[in-house]
Amino acid sequence: MTEKNRMQIAAYYGGLAITASGTTAVHALSYPLGGKYHIAHGVSNAILLAPVMRFNEPACQERFAIAYDRCCHGEVKTCRTNAEKSAWIINRLEEIVKHLDIPTSLKEFGVPEEDLDGLVEAGMQVQRLLVNNPRQVTPEDARKLYLEIL
Repeated sequence: MTEKNRMQIAAYYGGLAITASGTTAVHALSYPLGGKYHIAHGVSNAILLAPVMRFNEPACQERFAIAYDRCCHGEVKTCRTNAEKSAWIINRLEEIVKHLDIPTSLKEFGVPEEDLDGLVEAGMQVQRLLVNNPRQVTPEDARKLYLEIL
């Protein structure tokens, strides 16, 4: 099988995964960043991942704790409660983003704070993804999430 065929199969499986998973606020709030500022969708997702996970944590703490248990399988586990495990998994993802030298601030892409209202409005229009989010996202929530990464 050629490399091109392998890439096509990988892209197909990636599409299947996204379709089945029901992407959420991370993707919804990423779209305006790509459209106006030409920030790659994967990069904007990485920037928003930890803030949105923290926002969703009250509704997802048990899931995040399960992720911790699976990630740390066979290792010495320092976290005992679901809250500790959830916080650890979110912090670990932040560390991975930093380790990969992915920018964590929209200022690095020249996004001015004056554009905040437009970002919130555009992000809130992606309801097909926001309805999948474990917690309801209000315009004020979106504003706080964008401010966190400005």
